[in-house]
Amino acid sequence: MCRMNTDRVLPEGFVSPYRLAGCQDGSAVLLALSGGSDSASLLDMLVSSGCRVECAHLNHMIRGETALRDEKFCISLGERYGVPVHVGRVDVPASARERGEGIEEAARRERYAFLAGVMRKRGIRVLVTAHNADDNLETLLLRLARGSGARGMCGIPPVREFDGDMTVVRPILGVRKAEILEYCGAYGIEYVSDETNEDIEYSRNRIRARVVPELRRINPAAAESAARLSASLREDCDYLDSLACRFVESSCAGGRAPASELFSLPSPISHRVLALLYRDSGGAMLEEKHVRMLIDACGVGDTSVSLPGGISAEVRGGFLAFSRVCEPHHAELPDGNFYLSEGENPLPGGCTVIICHDTADNSENINLIYKVSTKTRLNTDKIKGALYARRRLPGDRILQNGMHKSVKKLFCDKKIPAALRARIPVICCGEEIIFVPFIGTRDGAEVRGDGAGALSVALVLPDD
Repeated sequence: MCRMNTDRVLPEGFVSPYRLAGCQDGSAVLLALSGGSDSASLLDMLVSSGCRVECAHLNHMIRGETALRDEKFCISLGERYGVPVHVGRVDVPASARERGEGIEEAARRERYAFLAGVMRKRGIRVLVTAHNADDNLETLLLRLARGSGARGMCGIPPVREFDGDMTVVRPILGVRKAEILEYCGAYGIEYVSDETNEDIEYSRNRIRARVVPELRRINPAAAESAARLSASLREDCDYLDSLACRFVESSCAGGRAPASELFSLPSPISHRVLALLYRDSGGAMLEEKHVRMLIDACGVGDTSVSLPGGISAEVRGGFLAFSRVCEPHHAELPDGNFYLSEGENPLPGGCTVIICHDTADNSENINLIYKVSTKTRLNTDKIKGALYARRRLPGDRILQNGMHKSVKKLFCDKKIPAALRARIPVICCGEEIIFVPFIGTRDGAEVRGDGAGALSVALVLPDD
């Protein structure tokens, strides 16, 4: 531990948010305050180290009275430290149902939207979150289980861009949970506990309760080891990214890459070059199978490859170039069952259904990859048979909140235009409708939290 200019002895792993963000000392920062031990102790550290702090707390309206308790506690905590606390309330369960999202995903989306709004209103450019070393270890284990690549194994970044022109910093990312609790005990810092953190139905909680203790029996410094791994991989990935950027800048005039040079590059570089060119053409993220197809195309001469997002890659005259393909039709979905497989499933009428096992770094990446309009995460234990899409039929109903509700009425209630309804499929298994885009998921079929056995089902609307 190191001595600061206060009566507090701050954890050695604490880093000033001003230093992390590279901003001027004394400028305001916004702390995302939940009221738990991590954010409550971080508030104390920030104030003790001389930071100018404001706080923001979002009541997700998930846990009823305990959520209201946490909201009141955060307000009182701000009064105790003499810092403003901005409070918001969002009905996350309702928001999740409206968008066809999982609760965890909807909560994160609403939380960051709220934080961004407070920051813009207050003219603050630095957001501070209380992620710690144990959080990073859990994240690495989750991503390892899901088959993440090298960038995913970089863990939680200490600094990242946020909402375009703002920055998120994590001052206690190098501090273990045990140190945080020790700090709270030493200085009498009160906090509240979220009972959902004990629910092992959530994958992260299961890892925290069952996997991490076993790791610590093998190596008590497992969190520190994970932090070193993350930092090392982050340096490697940043360096490889810089080499890829350098190749694009020097050799890819007008977005055209010399195919033979690209084919001969080491795969960590060529893969990144392709990802950059794909994003520049309007795509988001390339899957490994598409990268392999593009590398093979560079080695065989004139050819073309169809890619997600309506993008085509062509090798002509020794150069690889990406272009967007226009879909001329956006008609009504015809009769019939359209059976769904993993990956992209284009449907007549212009919509596309994406099926993806939860192997991405986190569920929100599907939005980034496919520019999704609505999605759900299905419990694979509840899927008994093949999934298929079909058009909505008269009398269609979906079981929600214990009642079989008319799909037609739900569309009307959501004020979805009639022309769009004719193109939106319903997703079925057997005789049951299990997901209606923009409406929600059948009772019992949705995975809550970080369910590793989840199957993501997403709908991409055509660009009209």
